[in-house]
Amino acid sequence: MFKKTLNHLRYLKNDRKWQKTRYLSVLTLEGTAKQFYDTHYDDWQVDHHLFLYDVRDGQQLDDSPFELLRYYLGKYPKTVHVIVAAEKHVDIIKQVLYFWNLQNDTRIIIVQQFSNQHMQYLLTAKYIITNAMIFSNILVKRESQILVNTWHGTPLKKMGYAMPGGVMGSWNVIRTLMMTDYLVLPNQYTADIFKHDYRLTGLFRGEIVVAGYPRNDVLVNGMLDDQLKKMQVELATDQPVILYAPTWTGDSATLDGTHNGLEKYLDVLQKIQANYSNYAIKFKPHPYVYESILNDDRFAKYLIPSWLNTNALLAYTAILVTDYSSLFFDFLVTKRPIIFLDITDNYQSERGTYLGSTTLPGPFTTKVSDVIEWIGQIDQVQINYHEQYHHFVNEFVSEDDGNATQRVGELVQHELKLKTRGNLSVLINGEDFSTDKFSPLVAKKISNKVDVSIVVYVSHLLDNWYGKQFFSNVDDTMSNTRIFVNDDMIIDDSWQQLNIIGQRVVGTQTFDILLIEQQASSLHQKILLTLSDTVVMVPNTQREQWLLALNYQYISSINDLAIWQTKAANPSILSQIKEELK
Repeated sequence: MFKKTLNHLRYLKNDRKWQKTRYLSVLTLEGTAKQFYDTHYDDWQVDHHLFLYDVRDGQQLDDSPFELLRYYLGKYPKTVHVIVAAEKHVDIIKQVLYFWNLQNDTRIIIVQQFSNQHMQYLLTAKYIITNAMIFSNILVKRESQILVNTWHGTPLKKMGYAMPGGVMGSWNVIRTLMMTDYLVLPNQYTADIFKHDYRLTGLFRGEIVVAGYPRNDVLVNGMLDDQLKKMQVELATDQPVILYAPTWTGDSATLDGTHNGLEKYLDVLQKIQANYSNYAIKFKPHPYVYESILNDDRFAKYLIPSWLNTNALLAYTAILVTDYSSLFFDFLVTKRPIIFLDITDNYQSERGTYLGSTTLPGPFTTKVSDVIEWIGQIDQVQINYHEQYHHFVNEFVSEDDGNATQRVGELVQHELKLKTRGNLSVLINGEDFSTDKFSPLVAKKISNKVDVSIVVYVSHLLDNWYGKQFFSNVDDTMSNTRIFVNDDMIIDDSWQQLNIIGQRVVGTQTFDILLIEQQASSLHQKILLTLSDTVVMVPNTQREQWLLALNYQYISSINDLAIWQTKAANPSILSQIKEELK
């Protein structure tokens, strides 16, 4: 008893610290933007001629969203195209527009990320096109908007719930995916991974599009003469290019360039250059470490400008050297050689990959000396790996015929009729971890025929006993469960505001049943009441008052749980509830 009381006091102390931090976060640029967005959520009509592009959270203008931008500029001359730019990346986006001769197109507007203007465009754009939107959790897609998510490649490294820490590391990705109308993926392999490891199966009602990858069209069609000349100027060479493009390994390189990972990158580049003066050796690091490398003069002659279109660069590349980057899947379209080099010590054990190194379409090594040898025998390497390479082409890029942008661009113009769900969907409040009836334990008892989601309040996931209860139990439910996280600071508890927050938390989804087993009520629960027409809960006076305010009616009880429904509830749900909770 004493230990439980002590744990509770520790929790309260940590919770107060968290609340203070959260209140301060409201004053940040993003926090202020979210308040503006929510306040004006219903103030403006959606503009059917307005497109908004958010590429890697405003840090780039690249990838499939940019190919769709160029397509729509040509096809629809009376449309307006808004590009979101993080403050430090405006010049990068302007350089991209210059490279493609779009710098003077008056239909293109660059808007600063988190400004009031950005929020207004985010609320009024008919089409929101992104390749991730991983980090910002402002968007709550309006009913008449169309969200197109092209993601950013075919995964070799494990994703979502398949990677260590993926349960809590993926909640905002899953939230964004659930809002998506058209999820454009490069191949069926990627689609299957997303369905399982981002828990789309059972709840996602949008359409997964596998029709080729727009960003790969340039690898089939090549660049226009003007862009080809600009590429040669930027790379300062007319020699064939060996591109070294490692992925992010999960470490944080320091700004002074002393991190061991940066030294390893430099060692690779210098050794290849020393042995092959007939090639231009170029380096494309992952965006997460680009600034660290930019500040190190030793990389200057190798480093590719961050704004240079990635797949246009691949079209210009003779040999690709990489580790686990998804770039190699795109590069398959060129039929040119790929060499795999892993200079990390523990990537496979810490992150893991979906495919084994022996199955890849090129030789794999952990030694730079092997890479140097293989470059000298590159024709023989291609012969040795012809069969595996051919298999990868058929498996991963068979749809890439140079016309993917047109196919995808035309498809996503249509209003999507959301798919109906086959199974009962249940949302469980995972807020209180102190009771014996911790929600994931109930989730384990619910049959696999039912789609189960658990929603938690982020303030409870602290380093204390309550959080440990959650993480010690949640893995047991992951085969048929996904996690949503309420990360919002509740300032206005009006039903209108709570409904916006609720839709934000679960990616605009609704559920057949909301299950609340906690005895005490909370504002977090008040949010959840907006997400279902049927509530099954432990009786509580405050919750009952809220339900009455939302026009719920008490129906019956089962196993000490009260059942409340609105008039819109599906009548057949009652029998299903009794079957699951008997």
